[in-house]
Amino acid sequence: AAGLNRAYLSLNPGHFRKQSGLVSGADGHGAGQGIAAGTDLPDKGLILQPAGELSLSLSRAPDSLLIMLDTSSSMGEFIEGQLKIDVAKTVIIDLLDSLPASMYVGMRSFGGCGHSEVISKIVSEPNHEWFKTQVLAMTPRGATPLAYALNLAKDDFAEAPGTKLILLVSDGMETCGGDPVQAARQLVASGYDLRVDVVGFSLGSDNKAREQLMEIAKTTNGLYFDANNTAELRAALSVVTAFGYTVYDAAGNVVYTGTLGDQGPKLPAGAYRVVIHTSP
Repeated sequence: AAGLNRAYLSLNPGHFRKQSGLVSGADGHGAGQGIAAGTDLPDKGLILQPAGELSLSLSRAPDSLLIMLDTSSSMGEFIEGQLKIDVAKTVIIDLLDSLPASMYVGMRSFGGCGHSEVISKIVSEPNHEWFKTQVLAMTPRGATPLAYALNLAKDDFAEAPGTKLILLVSDGMETCGGDPVQAARQLVASGYDLRVDVVGFSLGSDNKAREQLMEIAKTTNGLYFDANNTAELRAALSVVTAFGYTVYDAAGNVVYTGTLGDQGPKLPAGAYRVVIHTSP
């Protein structure tokens, strides 16, 4: 699934971290006691930090976001009775209305070897109506130049502040001869505080494409999501919105409610259930 709305965590002594879409123990060997293996959380950063009382630390949303959408010819294929690109347009337009007002937002499309277009520069408080018009005007064409587009993203972030996130949506792998994993690696090496979250959209049984897209995310310490329909694509892209969450104790009592990115709770050691509300 593109995203889950429940994550089960036990606050036991030890330091757990989440990376590349999987929850793993501090030793890097599996999920760790009390954490469901393979649980997908909407934002990397649920970190259990032992310090007398154990605290639940939640990472903030990025300061700057670049949406990168595959507009290659395969996005002109049908899914659920609609063109894939039309599904993506609808979900992206809805996403724009739910992003934090303080976030800098931009978008880039890529379709056809050596062709990638800036749909909107990364700016604070973009004109949403103009942005939506530009999104709706996109049409599918050509091959998939993932590496080329990622190389151009470096300049896109030149004047963007703070932490940076690329939200990359593609329905296939690189088909223009580039190396997108190396391009992602170079992007991080340029000095940006940046990660790439990747959505494999309607990949079906194309495991080769899935592996490449997952490696792009892993290289940047980002997340990878499979999205096989409209609902899953919507859930995957919503990783950058402000989610609420509720913490329950072992008896099922609510012990804390909050929003991802805000100050997290400090709780004594014990077993808790964290429910993240992924439909804001």
